[in-house]
Amino acid sequence: MRFWLTSPRASSLFLFFALVLQVSAADTPTTDDPDTPENHDPPCTVTSPHSGNFFDLRPLTRTPGKTPLHTDWLAKGLDYNSNFTINICAPVLADTSDVEGIEGEARKNVSAFYDKDGERYSIGSVSTNPHFRGRKLVIEYTNGSPCPDAPKLQKSTLMSLMCDREMFQKASISFVGQANDCAYFFEVRTASACPTFKAQTLGPISVFGIM
Repeated sequence: MRFWLTSPRASSLFLFFALVLQVSAADTPTTDDPDTPENHDPPCTVTSPHSGNFFDLRPLTRTPGKTPLHTDWLAKGLDYNSNFTINICAPVLADTSDVEGIEGEARKNVSAFYDKDGERYSIGSVSTNPHFRGRKLVIEYTNGSPCPDAPKLQKSTLMSLMCDREMFQKASISFVGQANDCAYFFEVRTASACPTFKAQTLGPISVFGIM
């Protein structure tokens, strides 16, 4: 034990970790107000206002031009008799030029849709703002196609993201149900919904200099 305290390398390690802990503690949110500077995270990420844990959904975003070629996430509709095409924090890669009830440039922002009876229906436009409902990590898409029984309302999607460390850079998206062909609910199991390290800036002090 005396060697650990007096070893120059051990002392450097102790100093390094103490500094990281100090910076991390300073970054921990102390309020549930989403408009405070502490909660201003990069798009498609969020810091829990309850625990201070950081969550990064960016690995789930499907983007064009990747090798191997990316495709959208798919969820089986089971008894809904239709499957769902979804992207996370970005528009779907599939063609949405003929989506029902959406006009012009808004068609390029569709992030989830399904096909039924020869028509394509949007169930929400892109959002890059995951957030917490209580202690549940969720992401919501709104401004989809008009609802059939209430055309002044638009279809929407709510996805609940759950930590599954076996699903690294992958996602298992399950359709939970829908209400009045207007609101659609999904459960997403992925390692991206597990807490992760939030890179901190150590200022002018180099990590390698400390070591």
